[in-house]
This record gives sequence, structure tokens and C-alpha cells, in this order.
Amino acid sequence: MKRLLFALIAAAALGGSASAVDLKIDINQRAAAANTPANTQGGFLPMTINPALTGALGPDAVTTSSFGAQTVSIRGTGSNLTAFDDRRRTQPVNAGEFTQAPLLQDFIFALFNASLNPDAGLDITITGLEAGKEYAITVWSYDQSSPGNRVSDWSVSNGGTAEDYSFDGRVLPSDNSQYQVNLTGFADPTGTLVITARRDPASKDQTGVNQHGVFLNGFWIRDLFRDTDNDGMPDGWETTYGLNPNVNDAALDPDRDGLANLAEFLAETNPQNPDSDGDTLPDGAENKSGVWTGLTSTGTNPLVADSDGDGLGDGRENPDLPWTGPTQPGTDPNRYDTDTDGFGDGTEVNWPSHPRDLAVFPNPASGATLGVEFDDVIPATQPGFQTLPGSGTISSTELTGTFGPHTVTVTAVGSTFLQSRDRLAAAGGGDFNGLFRDFLFATTSADEGDGLDVRITGLAPLTSYPVTLWMWDPTSATVARRSTWLASDGGNGTTVKVPSYSLEGTNPPTSLGERQVKFTATTDADGVLLIEGRKEEGYFAAAATVNVFLNAFLIGPPQAPAVPIAITSLGPVTPQGMTLAWSSEAGRFYRLEASPDLGQWTLIDGAIPGLSGTTTFTDTTAPAGTLKRFYRVSRAP
Repeated sequence: MKRLLFALIAAAALGGSASAVDLKIDINQRAAAANTPANTQGGFLPMTINPALTGALGPDAVTTSSFGAQTVSIRGTGSNLTAFDDRRRTQPVNAGEFTQAPLLQDFIFALFNASLNPDAGLDITITGLEAGKEYAITVWSYDQSSPGNRVSDWSVSNGGTAEDYSFDGRVLPSDNSQYQVNLTGFADPTGTLVITARRDPASKDQTGVNQHGVFLNGFWIRDLFRDTDNDGMPDGWETTYGLNPNVNDAALDPDRDGLANLAEFLAETNPQNPDSDGDTLPDGAENKSGVWTGLTSTGTNPLVADSDGDGLGDGRENPDLPWTGPTQPGTDPNRYDTDTDGFGDGTEVNWPSHPRDLAVFPNPASGATLGVEFDDVIPATQPGFQTLPGSGTISSTELTGTFGPHTVTVTAVGSTFLQSRDRLAAAGGGDFNGLFRDFLFATTSADEGDGLDVRITGLAPLTSYPVTLWMWDPTSATVARRSTWLASDGGNGTTVKVPSYSLEGTNPPTSLGERQVKFTATTDADGVLLIEGRKEEGYFAAAATVNVFLNAFLIGPPQAPAVPIAITSLGPVTPQGMTLAWSSEAGRFYRLEASPDLGQWTLIDGAIPGLSGTTTFTDTTAPAGTLKRFYRVSRAP
């Protein structure tokens, strides 16, 4: 049974309406001379500690101010309740591209005490928000009189975190993008959102002595998808990446990667980095089509450095170039196995083999885990393979062989037995004749469920292996012999890998790249891999009394351990829909389903191609006004 995973979209993420929130707060010192319009950042509202109170506020104090529908409360927190105080400095001053001196000159800070409050911090609570709605938050944190490495950890309730934020007060700001923390978070069912800051143990002054770490100059909270300039990009996203939310800059391309800002937003790439995934290909060339047409349209994923998961970075693969060796493999960055010989491009490059030539088949002894050929009574083994002799015309129910740490057991299934045959040089000679001339088969495999099982032990647990099977018999030429092949899928039993394989005995093979099927199988928790061959269900031909043949199999080198499916993120929610991501593997396909109540499930997509590491998908099917929606992801058959 496939493992199912669920995720819930918070209320109002996909619909509903409410008044927009755009609250900018500048913390001023409480003294009357400091709390003036001249000392308040333009466009911000001032907030101070209660001016009736003097000195540091005790650990049980809370300072609260209301701004229309929203109320802001600040208190000192940490392992124990923490005192807090305010200050105003003469620096920084506006100069050049820096215009936020009133914002950064004064602040509230949490009073650090090594024994009582080593993680002294602040909680900023905002009420009056829309329940379940996601907001973007920017926090400014700086003090020019706090030299050294002042470190703090920030988070938002039901949202993101920013650990190890730091500043050195001796370094004055030179532009408005400095000394800020950007986060997103959801308001809870009461319309409350809490910004939490804690001192990090690494916070020290310039002499290495532990010191205060949490400072609050001001903050800005707004609807995550508010778009002030109507350029299609949310203000929060623009602010995060240093764009101007008040100017329509959708068509600009500041990083000159060929993707305009709006296109970068839709692709989830960084508009300030021409190569978001660091694979040496510009974001604008990586269009996620899965098809290479040239260096300006590579088909790769701009968020994944190795789109096909073959161990070669996207920038290293170029199918327009010839194979010259490991530094120029000439492979396709969208195809795990460019020449379809059952071995990944990275594996062939590292052996080395030839990743562009199907006829150049890697010698199993050079790197594969196990290659076994099924011989007749007289061995005629393919070079590089182990041999497991059959019993000729004498029927048997089981054959077993041990090859180092691996044991191979072949078992007859259903109303059949195992036999073997040797067709001598019927394969046409060549260095592949040893593999094709003899084979194992399930006798009279004409009934439903008839076939054979191949059980291999001694492999790594829960690990994926490339598998190649060869099947051919030159005397079975009167009618097609059709079989279905299944194999282990980790802890999910066996799944169909080859729904229908048709064997015909005409046209002798000319290389090891023919008369084969290839797939990836994943061992169970005990390191066992099971391959099941069965007569194709529903197929009947009077002359096809034998349908399941096997000349040899090859278990390639282990791939990365099987990745358990887990939904890793929800959002952002955009006008285009809800984006979610889950852990995945290249070469697999995934099913995505949605439900309003965990009862009735609707298939969104049944064949989403998996990427190495994480797969991202945007659901555009949610009805307007949806307040909650459950998702589940499973491996496609």
C-alpha cells in the first residue's frame, strides 16, 4: 500500500476578502523630544514605551499601542520574563542610498542577563488581523553603539524563521536593504500574529564578552499578496528581493539572466541572482520544459542544479557537443540515462563508459552490483556476468546461487515449472552471444498468474538500483509471447515496472542494448529485491504456451537511498493557485490528490515527473472561496 501524506491549507489562503493591512511602525524613544514627526521615518507610525514609565521596564511589563483595527503589544521574553528598555543614537545619518536614519536611530532592546535570561528577547504581538491569512513581515534591528557580533534568532507564529541574524554597530548602513529580517506567517484563528526574537548564544561585543542581542527599530506588516504597484508581484516578494513595491518593475531584469522580474516571481527564482541554483546555466535558459533545444532553452529546472538526478550538474551536460570524456560528456541534462542502456549518465562517466552509445555497454564487473546470466546445463556465460546453471529439460521449482554477499533464488509461480535451453550460436555470434544463446523460462506459462520470481538478497536496505532484464528466444517466433514485470518498491511491496513485454524470436539482436527492459527498483528494509515475471493478464494465443523468459539480469550500482515522500512546504499562494512541494526522486512519477474533508478525493495529476530532491507543483483547481483543502501525495504506479 502506498504511503499517503496530507497537508492542510490554512483558512482564507485560497479565497475570501478582507480589508488590506499595511502597518509600518517606527519605534521611537519615549522622551518627548525624541518622539516627534522629524524623528519618525516617513510613511511610518510612531510607537514608544509608555512615556509615563521611566527607566527599564520590569520583566512583567507590556507596552501596547493601537493603530486603527490593529493593536501592537511588546514585552520582554526568554527562558524567563525579560526587562526591556529604549535608546536613541545620533547615528546613522541619511547619506547616498541610505534614507532610513529616523528608523534606525532609536529602538527597544531586551536586557541580557547571563544567569537569569541568557536568551533575552522580545515578543511583538499584533491583533486585529484576518484569521488564517498570510502576511509578510519586515523587521529592522540595529544599534550603532553595539559593536561586535550581535546575533539573534527571529520567527513568526505559524510561519518562517530567520536564525543567526547579526549586525556590527560599527558598520553603518549604506542602503535601505541592510539590517532587516524578512519573514512570512499566518494569523491564528483569533486574528493574532506573534513575532518572536531571542538572543543567540553567539551574541558578543568586540572583546568577545556576551552582550545584548535583540534590538527592534521598527517593523512593517502587510498582506503577503498585496500588490501596491499592480505589477503582478506581491509587495512582500518584491521587498524580500530588493525590488520596489511602489514602482511597476515587472519587465526589468536586474540580474540580466533573460528572465524579467515577473517571470522570476512565477518561476520562484531569485531576480537578483542570474543563476539561482548555481549550475552555471542562467535562469532564463532553464525553462523546465524537460526538452533540450539549445543553450538558450535547456529544458532544465532553474531551482535544481542536477535536474535529472544523474550526478552530473546541468551546466556540465550539453547534448549538442560530442562525448570526449568526463569533462565533456555530451549528455542531456533532462535525461537520467541519455543512451537508455540502463545506466545513469553519471555512472557511465565515472566508470568510465560511454553515456552516448547504447552499444557500448558497461562491463558489469567494472561497477555494477550484480550481473547474473541463466545458463543451460553447459555454461556459456557472458563475460562479466556470474552464471546460474539451469536444469535443461528437467523441470524444477527453484534454483539458487550465491555470489559473494548476494543470494539469488528463482522460483516457479503458479501451475508451472522452471526449465532452461541453449540455442547455441543462434544469437548471431559477437561478444554478446553468451548472454542471448541460453535462458531460463517458466514452462507452459499460459494461465493467469503463471511465471517466475527472482529474489536477490544482500543488497543495501531501502536503496534504489537500476535493473536491466534480457529476454529472447529465437525459436519462439510463431506468435508474440507477452509478459508483465513487477519489482520491489521499498516498503510498498512490488509495483508494475513493465506492463507488457512482447518477445518475438525473429531478427537476432546485434548488441546488448536490445531485447531488454530497464527500470529502477527499491529494496525493502532487509535489503531484498524481488523481481516478478508473469504472463500478461488477459493475453491468450493458442501457440503462446510459454510467455515468461529470462536470459539474464543486471543490478546496477546503488543510487541514492529511497526518498520517503513528505510534503515539505505549502505556499506561496498566488493568483495562479497553491504551490506545494514534496521530497522526491528523479525518474519517478507522483500522484497528487485533494480533498475538502479527507473523505472524497479528487485526482489533480496522476503523473507528475519527480525531480531529484524536491518536486514543486501548483494546484490551480481549488474553487474560489475555499477555506481549507487537504492534499496527499503518493508514488504513481
